[in-house]
Amino acid sequence: MRLVGWMILIILLSGCINEEGNTTPKENIFLIEDYDISFSFPKDWEKVTEDNPFDLQCTNSKSYASVFAYRKIDLGEGQTPLTLFESQNEDLFSKRGNVKVISEKKVSEFENKKIHSVLYSAEKEGVKNYYYCNLIEFEDADVFAWLLFTAVPSESERYMGVWDAIAASANYTEYE
Repeated sequence: MRLVGWMILIILLSGCINEEGNTTPKENIFLIEDYDISFSFPKDWEKVTEDNPFDLQCTNSKSYASVFAYRKIDLGEGQTPLTLFESQNEDLFSKRGNVKVISEKKVSEFENKKIHSVLYSAEKEGVKNYYYCNLIEFEDADVFAWLLFTAVPSESERYMGVWDAIAASANYTEYE
């Protein structure tokens, strides 16, 4: 009887091992190497490999996450990460129609970072999308990130918690 129990356990655990013998990941971690910034995404998200202007772009086929990373030393005189965030948002929405703020700016503070977030609605080519704009400022770091999530409104409402978790997962680790 004990042998049957062990066999069942082995069969159950074998479903958690991939071809290389590693356990199946519950998340995908993507690194923006030039800036030492990483994000944890659910396992159904993948990195977009087609040419795009972003430092990192990922999708789960229903929504997109797009990241521009910056160094503070590259900011112009009088510019801050927050003013760049606002300028980036203005530039994005100058190319969209029927722009509305759905959720006013909120600031979430974590142990090693601060995240500014605003949810917008806008239309492009006759399609309405939600745009969840985030500024991620790391404490004691020369880098920061502008993180944009996009999807149609019904998907956005469904994924808002996931998007917040992805933004909160942002990590800066200075590599030598």
